[in-house]
Amino acid sequence: MTTCITCQHWQSKKTDPGMRRHGFAQCMKRAKGHTYSATAPACEQHKAVTQEQATKRAEWINKGVGQ
Repeated sequence: MTTCITCQHWQSKKTDPGMRRHGFAQCMKRAKGHTYSATAPACEQHKAVTQEQATKRAEWINKGVGQ
């Protein structure tokens, strides 16, 4: 299953630190200003990040979600 963490529109750097800490980030396409979990199913507007960025995001999540 494809999830939000692998999408270019999932923008953790533009998200409040409190939400990032829990693994959530803003989606710049779905509903601007709303946050989605890294594991949320991707929508029809999904646009994949590079493999390098996907790896970095996975490492970020796996080390305790931005701690």
